[in-house]
Amino acid sequence: MDYLSDSDFETTYTWQRQGAAYSKAIIDWRIADDTPAGTYRLTHYGDWKSGWTHKIKPYSGTSNRAC
Repeated sequence: MDYLSDSDFETTYTWQRQGAAYSKAIIDWRIADDTPAGTYRLTHYGDWKSGWTHKIKPYSGTSNRAC
């Protein structure tokens, strides 16, 4: 079940170019005092473009579980 998304005030997404070959995505979650107790993960879905073929392909990443 989703609790928050990237459109919520508590989540921020920062994209940084890291040289010519790759980038870094930083996702932060400011946990509010009224957040229900539980185990949470951050999941990111995106697309990347090959510098050689110029093809765009999807990717995803999921954080470790945090309580």
